[in-house]
Amino acid sequence: MFIAFVYFFAAGLLFPLLLLALIGFGIWIIWQLWQRRRKARDAIGRYRQKLDEWEQEGYDVSEFKRTWSGNIYETSSKKRFAGRGVALMVISSMIVVPLVSYLIYTITVKSPSVPTQTLTLTSTPTPMSTSTSTPTPTRLTTPTPTLTPTPTAVLVSSWATTPVQVDGVVSTAEWQLALPINATYGWLLIKNDAVNLYILIDVTADTYDDNFGYFSLIFDIDRNKEVTPGVDLMYGLCLGKLNISHLLGPSSVEGCVSGPNSTPNTLSQYRQGFGPSSYSATSHLVWECAIRLAEVKASPGETVRLGVSFDTYFQGSEHYVRIPPSLNQPLINLMEIRLAVEP
Repeated sequence: MFIAFVYFFAAGLLFPLLLLALIGFGIWIIWQLWQRRRKARDAIGRYRQKLDEWEQEGYDVSEFKRTWSGNIYETSSKKRFAGRGVALMVISSMIVVPLVSYLIYTITVKSPSVPTQTLTLTSTPTPMSTSTSTPTPTRLTTPTPTLTPTPTAVLVSSWATTPVQVDGVVSTAEWQLALPINATYGWLLIKNDAVNLYILIDVTADTYDDNFGYFSLIFDIDRNKEVTPGVDLMYGLCLGKLNISHLLGPSSVEGCVSGPNSTPNTLSQYRQGFGPSSYSATSHLVWECAIRLAEVKASPGETVRLGVSFDTYFQGSEHYVRIPPSLNQPLINLMEIRLAVEP
């Protein structure tokens, strides 16, 4: 604050004072030059008058006049040139300095910089109801985009009375009462039984049957909100098959171990489909998954920490969805889902 005040004082007061001082100095210099020129002319006039008097008295002063006139001309020329140079410098300073001073004054005083505003993002998680009545779609709150874990509401899965048929065809009866989670371009539906965690990725916005898309599921197996190499898992597609890879670090994962003729390294299943669902009667992209609870080391009544991502292409561009949005900060703010127990 003090520095700003000093700067304002210097720009608003010192520059005008400096300008006045320079103008006064310029006027004084010009006055001095004029006075010297006047005195020199008076002296030359008196000297010529004295020579004329000597000439009238009979003295030969022609040679003296010639030599003296040349010296006087040369001297006066030098003085005239020097005087003109000083006068030009003074006049230039009187023009340039006011312009520079006004420019600085305009920038610093009339056009002060706009202070930067800092926005703080906050989010308040919305608790989920534990009721077994038909749930309503609920949009997940956006975690604060920092590496500090934010409070996460525990979502409650619903019990699958009959196992979901993982065939890529969405049956309303199979997914009735499933936990719905908003996924920007569609919905996630989650159910479980004693053996599997069922996940439906229902991409209602992708109505293009082009067989393009990819998804992955990340599980924080030890639930410590950080990557434990060789323990935490990622399910993804590898050459058309569901594959398990271990996380090796915040941005590294094991390579694909499945091949066209290899045996899958997981008992979990997935199927991609294209058809209607309870959220849209228009055919669209869907993925049905059944993840074995034994593989993610979870049982009914326990909580799993889950992140979901999928990529699709529609409306002329590729779309990336991360749930939660901070999924690129591995395992910090994953969804926490309490597995339902058999009624």
